[in-house]
Amino acid sequence: MSLASKHYKRILAQWPVDLLRPDVSFKTVIQRRISNEERHGQSSLATPADKHEIEQANALYSLLEDRYLKKVHTYLDPCFGIQDEAWSSHLIEIQYPLSQNLMRPASNPAYYDNLLAELQNAPQRSWIGNMINKWSGFLRFS
Repeated sequence: MSLASKHYKRILAQWPVDLLRPDVSFKTVIQRRISNEERHGQSSLATPADKHEIEQANALYSLLEDRYLKKVHTYLDPCFGIQDEAWSSHLIEIQYPLSQNLMRPASNPAYYDNLLAELQNAPQRSWIGNMINKWSGFLRFS
C-alpha cells in the first residue's frame, strides 16, 4: 500500500456526507481509486506519480480542515473578539464582500434567500416531498 493511499484512507474516514446528494459520494470514488491501485500492485517506490498523489492528498486535507477560513479567522479574531456561529458567515462576508445589487437582483430580490432556505430544507424532505416539490415547479397556477 502506498503512502498516498494511506493518506486517502485517513481523509475518507473524516470526510463529511453530502446531505443534498447522498447517493453521489466522493468517498466511493476515492475508495474505487484506492482499490484499483491496490489491485494493480503499484510499487512503493517514490515516483513522480506518487508525488502527485501526495500533493492531491494534501489538497484534500486542506479542504477537509478548512485551512483558509481558519487562517483568516485567527487573523481577525483578536481584532473583533467574536466567537459564535454567526462569526463564520460574517467572516465570509468580510473575506468576499458582495454588493447588494448582486445579492438582490431587481428581477427577483428574494432569489438568494429562497435558494438558501431550499438548500437547508432539502436534506430533510422525504421522497414524496421531493416529488411534490418537483411537480409544483412544473405546474404554476397564477
